[in-house]
Amino acid sequence: MQRGTRTAYLAVVVVVGSSQACSPEGLVGDDDTASGPGVMEAFAAQDGDNLPGYVKLAPKSVWASGTYGPHTAGRAVDGDQGTSWISGGYATQWIIADLGTVKSIARIRLLVSQSPGGQTQHEIAVDGALVETIARHTDAGQWIDVSLSPVAGRYIQITTSSSPSWVAWTEIEIYRHAFPGRKPFEVQPLGLRVSSTYAGYPAWNAVDGNPNSLWNAGGFPPQWIELDLGQSSPLDRLRLLPSQSPSGWLAFEVDVDGVLARTDGRWAKDNEWLEAKLMTEGRRLRVRTTASASWVALREIEIYRPDPTIDPYHHLEYFGWWDVSLYSQDPGADIEATVQLGANLMHVFADANLVTQLKMARASGAKAMVFLIDLWDTNPLRLKSNWRELWTEINNRITKDPTLGDTVVAFNPHDEPYYHGATRSDLEALAGQIRADLAGKAIAGMLAYPTVDALDLVTMIGVFDWLSCHCYQQLGWPCSQDACDAALISAFTRNDQRLIAVPGAFAAEPYTEQDVVEIVAAYERRALMDDRYIAVMPFTWTAVDPAFGWIPSHQLPLVEEHLSQWARRITHP
Repeated sequence: MQRGTRTAYLAVVVVVGSSQACSPEGLVGDDDTASGPGVMEAFAAQDGDNLPGYVKLAPKSVWASGTYGPHTAGRAVDGDQGTSWISGGYATQWIIADLGTVKSIARIRLLVSQSPGGQTQHEIAVDGALVETIARHTDAGQWIDVSLSPVAGRYIQITTSSSPSWVAWTEIEIYRHAFPGRKPFEVQPLGLRVSSTYAGYPAWNAVDGNPNSLWNAGGFPPQWIELDLGQSSPLDRLRLLPSQSPSGWLAFEVDVDGVLARTDGRWAKDNEWLEAKLMTEGRRLRVRTTASASWVALREIEIYRPDPTIDPYHHLEYFGWWDVSLYSQDPGADIEATVQLGANLMHVFADANLVTQLKMARASGAKAMVFLIDLWDTNPLRLKSNWRELWTEINNRITKDPTLGDTVVAFNPHDEPYYHGATRSDLEALAGQIRADLAGKAIAGMLAYPTVDALDLVTMIGVFDWLSCHCYQQLGWPCSQDACDAALISAFTRNDQRLIAVPGAFAAEPYTEQDVVEIVAAYERRALMDDRYIAVMPFTWTAVDPAFGWIPSHQLPLVEEHLSQWARRITHP
């Protein structure tokens, strides 16, 4: 193939979608002469001819910088090792393969057509971005095999910048990984990038569908993995299967197309799934780990489009008003009227009216959270000496009628227990007895912001299954409900711990309807975005008490209307 006596250094640059050479010009020559850049040759070939773990991609068209006689660009991708593309000249020369659409590119194999053998250089880029440079001695009949962290792209350009012979290729083969079976509405990533990789634990392991393989960054945070979906897509949720030892807090941020879409944190254990809502759309999704108890590593990462058959409120099981029903300060009163406004969770006290209140809730189709305030002495707040006998009586009254037992979903030991001076040992004793007698019932707690801000939360909130936070700005507490909830989440040590969203009492100031709509919408989006919320329980009842008056009486119906609309979206999807 050598013309003349010139010996040169061969360099091959593989570029996918190079901006310099993506438009074919001129015609492919059919005579025994070299011609300039040719028009693309189109194919109807189908993907196939797989290697173990890979699927061969069939180019839909191909063109080159030059062609020698009948040795057109298409001969480099015809699967026939008896034919070759010959450029008809020395370097620099290039050839482009068009896959027709954006696909995942994980491996490229080049079969050398070269005489004489000698030192060559090859560079690979995908859609104009350089992904690999190869410099080595090559001979005719030698395969150059390049493995890539999967890259999403359509155009593959191979450019030879130096060669001891005319530039030519016998075969060019392009492969993607053999994708695992995907779940309904799961999105297949086409490209991957990572901050770093520990040898033997490549990025592909995080999306190969095999939880026994993993990507390991080889270091502590910050580390990131970026998934390229090939095109913009609606994104509903993200699932992560960490590889982590020891267990501990895992904090991460999610960027979508360069914009922060989610900040989250979970108590992570090895090989235990974590899930985070996204509710956005985009093409490139980067998960950046900012805190971890170990090196950053993922067994699997999954991305899902919205499933129209799934209610977006499915994780929110309950809506109620905190402490009492909407219209009365008497616990459990007006249950029927409150249910009609969308509520399906009532607060009842374990007093003489307990059974009557539970029957009212059951008849209205609602569930109940039972307050156990009567088990406590005050000043200081301590369990009564006979609390076990009192609890046994309450338990017997509830379980005597099995339907009442089913109505009760949670017990609340005391309102704002730590704020009022309860000890952890008392709370643990009571919660332990409840769990022993009524397995499956949640222990719920409302914490006041000052205690949230001051407590060793990791130690103090482990007794609770459901948690919520009071943030009274009206009392001068320097807090926000977002920060209050975030503090609780950061102290969770079990992934079955859940949050109760508590839209706080609306301040005593004039509101337009648009103000109320925006306030409720902000709370609603937060509760939708995090599947750890199990209930929404606005705190508005004090508006009907002249001693508080936090909501002007003439505006209470406006607040009530929009909260009840939200309630119906949760309880009657």
